[in-house]
Amino acid sequence: MLCKPFTLALLGLVAANQAIAQSWDFGLVDKLSKSLQNSITPKALYRHLSAFQAAADAGGGTRVFGSPGNQQSLDYVTNLLKQTGQYDVKLEPFEHLDSRPGPTNNTLALLDDNTKFDLKFHFYSPAADVEGDLVILPDTFVEKDGKKLASTGCNLDGFSGTDVKGKIVLIRREVDREFPCPMQNKTLNAAQAGAAGVILYPTPSGSTRPSLYEKIPSAGLYQADVDPLLKKITASTVPVKARLHVDTVNKWSKTYNIHATSRRGDANNLLHVGAHIDSVAAGPGLNDNASGSVTILEVALRIAQYPIKNKIRFSWWNAEEFGLIGAKYYVANLSQKEKNRTKLYMNFDMTASPNYILGVHDGDNSSGQNSPAVVPKGCDVIEKVLTEYFNSINQTVVDYAFSGGSDYDPFLTAGIPSGGLATGASGLKSEAHQKIFGGVAGQPHDHCYHKACDTIDNVNQRALLLNTRALAHSAVRFALGDLSKLQQGRF
Repeated sequence: MLCKPFTLALLGLVAANQAIAQSWDFGLVDKLSKSLQNSITPKALYRHLSAFQAAADAGGGTRVFGSPGNQQSLDYVTNLLKQTGQYDVKLEPFEHLDSRPGPTNNTLALLDDNTKFDLKFHFYSPAADVEGDLVILPDTFVEKDGKKLASTGCNLDGFSGTDVKGKIVLIRREVDREFPCPMQNKTLNAAQAGAAGVILYPTPSGSTRPSLYEKIPSAGLYQADVDPLLKKITASTVPVKARLHVDTVNKWSKTYNIHATSRRGDANNLLHVGAHIDSVAAGPGLNDNASGSVTILEVALRIAQYPIKNKIRFSWWNAEEFGLIGAKYYVANLSQKEKNRTKLYMNFDMTASPNYILGVHDGDNSSGQNSPAVVPKGCDVIEKVLTEYFNSINQTVVDYAFSGGSDYDPFLTAGIPSGGLATGASGLKSEAHQKIFGGVAGQPHDHCYHKACDTIDNVNQRALLLNTRALAHSAVRFALGDLSKLQQGRF
């Protein structure tokens, strides 16, 4: 598909290029921004969404990395970008351990009465059938700033008073926000203490990623089963024996990131825009994250013919759902010179949640919710520029914390100013946000998050259009602006 002629032709492409090369002309920038925004239509966005839905349908209902649906998504984006003739389009290969549920359900069966509990699949757990006594790891706490914070299983010392050797140990999953404890620490510590298997409770509704280095089988116990099982174990005068069945298929797979770099623009001042292209195995991922992929794709296609001062790179990351693997691989392989050239990164993950909020990543940490709390200088500039569009249409937006859960994280870690837009995932909409954005308070922003129902019908078209046009505005501003001092917080 080739894009239709742009309204930019009315401005005179040659004259626009000359004006931008000579000086900052805010009037021209404003015209280009509005022209680009107006070129983005709901029809075009829906056409892209339909292509991603078709890819998932052809791939058995998913676009998870390594699947036919994922490859069809990659091909769709790559072909459109090449047709513009304005980008150097490259596929960046990398390998990653692909982990999928096996053909049978994960279960815990009590041997005395054969009561069975269905368990949540854990990525990277080895497939195994183990028998042993069930033992509950006692809750532990740490003191921090006068507060007791849950730390169960986070340190090997927490296993010292409990005999877990050869047993199946149940470990409370939650920890307090103020005490960071990756879930894999619990399973790795249990393995080192000699446990035969691990059950974390209660399991969340979304995907669960313990570790690439699991040594013993692990799975998650659903909330409804926690009390019945724990009561049976604590009430019994003899050890409760059980069989843990975990069915997982782990294999190394090769996949790709897509990078489309503009042929025009100053390579020493690079604007980088990205979104992950993969879904979870459980569903087609039209909101998470075909929506973000569509947002940056349509802007890339439309801005291709526009005059720009700075080079732009659009990237579609793969294997994000397995721990930001594609983006981490890319950043890890950047030279320091390339990092210095990358003046900013903007991320678009879930731009069309059905019960949406309009969130702008909190570049100045005014919400106090960022993790880490300190982000590179320049993040506040990105937040300000993205907010400009919404202010121009009298649309309220809210801060959206950097939590480490999307592809901006490796860029922040590398010291590259980052920002972006998001509309919410499994979190519940507050009453305050309901008054601003409508929808239903007390319900998830996306009730189909990481589920089979995340189809094209799950996408909020209004949110998608607003966020895509916000990117269009900010892309023009950064592509034509002076980025030399952005990392000092000036633009």
